[in-house]
Amino acid sequence: MGNNLRQKMPVSERAKQFMPFAALKGFPEALAQVEQAHTATAKKELSEEMAAELNTSLLSLHPGC
Repeated sequence: MGNNLRQKMPVSERAKQFMPFAALKGFPEALAQVEQAHTATAKKELSEEMAAELNTSLLSLHPGC
């Protein structure tokens, strides 16, 4: 093994290696918009009839099918 003498990297340059970066520019903003639109939509309520029909359908399912 030879002697590899390298100059030390300045502290300011070393710190840049560990700085956070945005891998997907604009993604947090786009995600916030989608989340806001999703929470703004009204939930649909099932009628008693539809809820009973759905419950019957779910109870008729067999595991592993």
